[in-house]
Amino acid sequence: MNIPERLQKLKGLLSKDFIILMTLVLTSGISFSFGYLAGKDTIKQEVFIDTSAAVYNAQIGEKGAFVGSISGTKYHLLHCSGAKRIKEENKVYFDTKEDAQLAGYAPAANCEGL
Repeated sequence: MNIPERLQKLKGLLSKDFIILMTLVLTSGISFSFGYLAGKDTIKQEVFIDTSAAVYNAQIGEKGAFVGSISGTKYHLLHCSGAKRIKEENKVYFDTKEDAQLAGYAPAANCEGL
């Protein structure tokens, strides 16, 4: 069998659809491998725990002059409507406005007197 006959036989085996399918499979496999290898050596981010004095001054369950929610960003006076809507188990109390602000809380806009 000479070279032109072998090429003709090879053309019969390798149709366009087969070549496209093999190209997609190989490209997908190579892409997945590179993505896996690139993500394998990534550095994990460290968790930062705020240990400022204001966080330690916040009292969960103990009464203070100001109250905020554990998951919120605003603080209220105890008699404000926003303070009354916070579930008791989610309340964080502060003795002073400064303690609340140092802990990252801002005064509630709907609470008069802040």
